[in-house]
Amino acid sequence: MNKRMGPKTKHPISKETRPVELETERTQDEASRKRSILTSILFFGVLGCFLVGSLLSGNTELSLSERRKLASFPKVEAKMILSGQWQEEFEDCATDHVGFREGLLKVKSLSSRYLFGNLDDDGIISHDKYLIQVEREIHEDSLDYAAGIFADVVQKDLAGTSCKVYLSIIPDKSYFLEKDEYLNMDYEAFFEQAKQKMNFGKWIDLQDTLQLDDYYYTDPHWRQEKILDSATRLADSMGVRLLDAYTVKTALNDFIGQTGGRTMLPSGSDSLRYLWNDQMKDWTVKRYDMGKPEVSTIYDLDKVQGMDPYQLFLGGSSGMIEIDNPHADPDRQQIVFSDSYGSSMVPLLASGYSKTTLIDLRNLPHWRLKSLIDFENQHVLFLYSTSVLNASQSLK
Repeated sequence: MNKRMGPKTKHPISKETRPVELETERTQDEASRKRSILTSILFFGVLGCFLVGSLLSGNTELSLSERRKLASFPKVEAKMILSGQWQEEFEDCATDHVGFREGLLKVKSLSSRYLFGNLDDDGIISHDKYLIQVEREIHEDSLDYAAGIFADVVQKDLAGTSCKVYLSIIPDKSYFLEKDEYLNMDYEAFFEQAKQKMNFGKWIDLQDTLQLDDYYYTDPHWRQEKILDSATRLADSMGVRLLDAYTVKTALNDFIGQTGGRTMLPSGSDSLRYLWNDQMKDWTVKRYDMGKPEVSTIYDLDKVQGMDPYQLFLGGSSGMIEIDNPHADPDRQQIVFSDSYGSSMVPLLASGYSKTTLIDLRNLPHWRLKSLIDFENQHVLFLYSTSVLNASQSLK
């Protein structure tokens, strides 16, 4: 027979326990109120900095120093607020427009180096006033990938033609550091491996024609007004002549390049200059950005005030650019496969050819070439920088 359970005994709260629980609840409530107040202060503080930054900034859409568009104020919608997306977009916007942002970035870069002893700022170092993105490791798989694409072009597009193939590599700025300085990679080994893997044409060495002051302080590229020796080496090796004289023109003073936009480490001052010969005004330039040709110019001065002034040269990188030069031997044509370094070199090489075609395989897949170009009797030059060959996944 089951015994009936009596009613549960209620244990009275002692006079000592209850005040402790009440005190704990009050402490938790107080902490919660403090967190709410702190959150509000932080939110309105960020909002205030955002508003101050917007008022003080003359340009709320672009960061010319960083070469990018700034985040815009997000559209206020209930759905975005409930999902948390609006808060994330506002945080990006507030960060981009916070007051005295350029100064804060400079403090970050300088403190990273001088206060905490870091040799670089996200891989960038300041060496003799040159901002250098240091290449620290040879990526052999990347060299294999680039060599495979180039070999595919030679075998599928150039085989059976009278084209002559040339290859050359443009050293990036960290090549000019001492070996192992700032832990830079072994460039002798890099060039040797590249030559072994890309053995399908005549090599043209440019290293001894270049030095560090042939490059910009704040940009990875070489200065066009400084590379005539390199252009002459390429032209002589391919059996053509450049123009006899050029006039140096200045497109922009106080030029801040790509690297200068990524760090606030101390650097030298740059001017953006280009080489001009009156013959160039008779040349015809066509860009194939969207499939259809668009008439362009050797030097696009409108780009100088944009996010990337280096696009002055041929209007910047494109899948394919054609230059027709009526002053050159009509039987001489060239095809140059290159990256953005080629944009400033090709206007010099084009003086020796009636037609020059510049191909950037980062923008145009190599398997499309045969449908766009008649390969017959051209000089074909592969001219790529070490930085692209060492990270060649962008090639198509």
